Amino acid sequence: KPLSIQVHPSKIQAESGFDLEEAAGIPLDAPERTYKDRSAKPELIIALSEEFVGLASFATGATVRERLSRWLASGAPQSLAEEMVSVADDPREAARRIVENVSRHSGVVLELEQWLASVTPSHLDPATAAEVQLLQQVSSAHPGDAGILFVLLMHHVHLKRGEALFVADGEVHAYIKGFGLEVMLPSDNVVRAGLTSKHKDAESFMELSNFSPTK
Repeated sequence: KPLSIQVHPSKIQAESGFDLEEAAGIPLDAPERTYKDRSAKPELIIALSEEFVGLASFATGATVRERLSRWLASGAPQSLAEEMVSVADDPREAARRIVENVSRHSGVVLELEQWLASVTPSHLDPATAAEVQLLQQVSSAHPGDAGILFVLLMHHVHLKRGEALFVADGEVHAYIKGFGLEVMLPSDNVVRAGLTSKHKDAESFMELSNFSPTK
């Protein structure tokens, strides 16, 4: 099942966040608690299944526009372009729109899900077919969640059995498909922004995340 759009703090950020929530008297087991300990949580995910797919870091504006162009040619809703093209070169602003204006995106997400329910991936070119299958998995697991829009903005990482992905503090990521082993420091500091029914902390997510596009 697809896991949430999330980011982990550095040790300094974890210590500061933990101390602030302690001072505020927020119980460790409270649903709204973000920092559960004072540790960083760098992690390595090692693929154990034949295929493992995750999202990691933000793609360049050129990649986002090219991806969106193929989706639109395959029937994706024009509203998706109207919302995201103007911020294709600015992942920070794109992410801010998604996590802080969820209600604004409800119509876009609904139209996107209607398209995903009607499209057959095998009828598309290989690159678009793989992306549509990814979107369909996310939509099926988290219907109505605006976090699906991160699939447009982020890199799609495909691992084979035995390959691994390292996630440093500040790196936005989500694991979508497959079975893997996580190797990490003993911490439960997870700041979520979408694709989850758990506590989401938009303010901390925007503060901790590295939004610099990568190749």
